[in-house]
Amino acid sequence: MSKGWKKYVSATAAIAGVVALTVPSGTQAAGSPVSAGCGSLHEAATLVGHVQRARQALGFRCDAGYVQSLVGSRSVHDEAQQPFGLFLSAEENAEMALRQGMAQAMAAKLFAAYVTSLPGFAGDYIDNQDGGKAVFLFTSAPAARQRDVAARFPQPDRVEVRQVAHTRAALADLQARIVHDIPALEASGMSVNTVDTNVAANAVVVSVAEPTPDVRSRLASAYAGPDELVVQQGTAPVLTTTPGVCVIPPPTSPRCGVTDAPTFKGGQEIDNVNSVSQINPSITICTSGFTVGRFAFPAGTTPFVLTAGHCGTDQAQWSQQSTPMGTVQANAFRGGVDGMIISVPAATTSNQVFFDYFGGPLYHTVNAVQGQDTDTVGQWVCHAGIRTGQSCGTIQSKTLSLTISGITYNNLRTATTQTEEGDSGGSVYAISCVSPPNVGCSNNVTAAGTVMGKVTIADSSGTHTYMMYPHIYDQAVALSVSVLTS
Repeated sequence: MSKGWKKYVSATAAIAGVVALTVPSGTQAAGSPVSAGCGSLHEAATLVGHVQRARQALGFRCDAGYVQSLVGSRSVHDEAQQPFGLFLSAEENAEMALRQGMAQAMAAKLFAAYVTSLPGFAGDYIDNQDGGKAVFLFTSAPAARQRDVAARFPQPDRVEVRQVAHTRAALADLQARIVHDIPALEASGMSVNTVDTNVAANAVVVSVAEPTPDVRSRLASAYAGPDELVVQQGTAPVLTTTPGVCVIPPPTSPRCGVTDAPTFKGGQEIDNVNSVSQINPSITICTSGFTVGRFAFPAGTTPFVLTAGHCGTDQAQWSQQSTPMGTVQANAFRGGVDGMIISVPAATTSNQVFFDYFGGPLYHTVNAVQGQDTDTVGQWVCHAGIRTGQSCGTIQSKTLSLTISGITYNNLRTATTQTEEGDSGGSVYAISCVSPPNVGCSNNVTAAGTVMGKVTIADSSGTHTYMMYPHIYDQAVALSVSVLTS
């Protein structure tokens, strides 16, 4: 098989690729009215409960009776019925393909450069709760901006401009100031977990352990008014590695131990032979990400497996169960990017990712790589992990910042996908769909990052846990690698 390495920048530039942790954020498809509520949600670990939550994130009907009938009418392993990793009607699948195409169009370089150059730009996202509209935020002249944007967007009927108070630049500056001050805030007794910009809310969100009135007052006084700064309760980020034996409790079938060695794919269990990690000496199990390579070498001669940097230390030995892989050749975790690369023999590489751990197994093919800042809030993404298998959801943020042991990690993505201990390093990808008006999808996926962990935040609507991951571009630059795409 010929090997094709997707390059981000020239071979003379400093580049890198990594894997992750996990933290916490138009026209409705025919036959799928937006639900006013899901009613009683089944447990998240059950198939119906998982599907309910995923459909809820998309604004699709999600009451238990309807979801049970939808799930019961088709095979769990029928990829043709689940091109987005989720039980949907034919009309909903077409709607999902349309939304993915819109997300790609919003992030396209020329269009994005035009929109962000317009006066008062404040952000954009896919509003899945409002029929999949392409929402663009501006601080002034909404009618003029509506005409400007719609005239250049491939789906003008889906465009909605909304007026807000703060520009994207102003919020980015505010977030940067708070992130810079995290050490001082913690020295004063304030435990800051994460700092992020919520595009839809047009505000910077600070997650703290105890959001007391005094904490809220101190932050508002130091940085901004209440409409620009939101303080929420949250837990410290959890890095989703696991010690010891990987075990899945019933009724979920085990994904641990999935292997096709000696061919290494994304989504496989990988084992730290030295049992030493960046965060916990007892960590032994993570998930493989993408196959990557170094630009400075001929294609296919020095391949690596990308996984989470917090999973292991430099020169640590790794295996895929009983099959030896190699040693860690580079780790960017202490440099602010959660990723590392493990050497593997060239003949054992693959550009595939597990997507069905029960019915074969079956694989996706990685045929593209997201470029810098070419993903969109509201876009549908999936990840492959040994604990949760393929789990899909919507991107909630692209700007999460957090600090671990004095090291700051910026521009982390969060998504509504489920992730558990052992998923760290697993492949994060977007389903590759062609842009509208053609809405067909295939089994190809676009590399987006690797699982880092999860974070939980409580707000007025309840308690939410989100997967977090670094973007593949940042990982590639940090580790000087490119992703195998053919």
